[in-house]
Amino acid sequence: MAANTGELLKQSTARARMVNLGATGLTPTVTISKNGAAFGALGGSIAEVSSNWYAISLNTTDTNTLGDLAYHFSSGTDPQLCDQVVVDVPGGAVASVTAAVSLSAGDSPVIVTGTASAGGASTITLAAALGADNLCNGCIIKITSGTGAKQARVIIGYVNSTQVATVDRAWTTNPDNTSVYAIIYADATKLDSSLRVDVGSILGQAAQLDSNNLLKVDVEDWAATAVTTPNVAGVPVVDASYLLGTIFVTPAVAGIIDVNVKKINNVAATSVTTVNANVGTTQPVNFTGTAGSALVKGDTVDIAGSAVAAGSAQLGVNVVNWAGQTALLDSNNLPKVDVHAVGASLIAASSLANSAGNALYSGSITGASPTTTTFVDSALPGGDANFYTGRVVIMTSGTQKGQASNITLYNHSTKTITVAGFTTAPVQNDTYIIS
Repeated sequence: MAANTGELLKQSTARARMVNLGATGLTPTVTISKNGAAFGALGGSIAEVSSNWYAISLNTTDTNTLGDLAYHFSSGTDPQLCDQVVVDVPGGAVASVTAAVSLSAGDSPVIVTGTASAGGASTITLAAALGADNLCNGCIIKITSGTGAKQARVIIGYVNSTQVATVDRAWTTNPDNTSVYAIIYADATKLDSSLRVDVGSILGQAAQLDSNNLLKVDVEDWAATAVTTPNVAGVPVVDASYLLGTIFVTPAVAGIIDVNVKKINNVAATSVTTVNANVGTTQPVNFTGTAGSALVKGDTVDIAGSAVAAGSAQLGVNVVNWAGQTALLDSNNLPKVDVHAVGASLIAASSLANSAGNALYSGSITGASPTTTTFVDSALPGGDANFYTGRVVIMTSGTQKGQASNITLYNHSTKTITVAGFTTAPVQNDTYIIS
């Protein structure tokens, strides 16, 4: 026999109830018990369906009592069936509310709703005035339908006379006169377009950002003491009273800390005129003077095993050899440098020597518009095409003084020289040589 299970029946509601009695062709009498009372006649009826199944047609009288509803059948296999009559069935529709329900303004987070009369990039004009400027600042306004629906923003300003509310960031779609809104109570934080918190003020003072969009902090007091105006803008003045628990001595020179050196290389430093403390074996460190006037004197005795020449407050360096060659001086006591190769090329060094000692021509730029690669000198001596090609131009005045560039082309009819290129263009009247 198929299982018969109890069901939930809605109070005072007619219902067809299926039951399996284990046989066909029966004409049973059905009695019911409501909420534990004695069994009585069924108000509705019972009829066979098929395959041992029968339909009980319950009327509103059969289901008018809350609690258990038990069934008894005069023939067939008694399924011992019992249902539950309840006020309402879960998921069922509520036909009506018979008692009045009172709600106060505090029962809902929605403060006001309406249809906007206009909207802008970051504003919305409300349907009615709220009563005072900035009344709903921090509340959330949500577009529930119409243009811009499903958007929500934080109100950061409101003008009661115009009914215009300003929001914390631009709308994705601007609202208009079809936009239905709801203002919801909240104490929300203003956000920027990247949904970051926008700090407008700190302790009543306007917040400021530096060039890197970092928050500027102006410290006026430290440990309840006013901070001194710095000597250098942006660099705090620090008055250090102690170091490792020891009080600082008032410095002899204002702003310069007196340092009392007790030892150097584990040799005690005393207030005598001279204290010698060897660094290595041949470089003694000396103290001259006493107390605040004491200075450290460093005497270099040897370099590379040779005695250092004495000089008045100068270190004399005597270069004996240069890359294994005897070092020579010119008439001005400057080192002579004999270049044997340039870029590992002996030929390049020879060419450099020749160009330095054999200037073919010296003149000045006469053309009005020289460039980094061309210039005109109307005084250039004759010669045929490319007479100077392959030579070197060396600038001897102007911003390009000392620069050299190879001549790649010469036009003898226009007196135009083309070079490989200077870093910047020379100007008219700059002088040069061709070597």
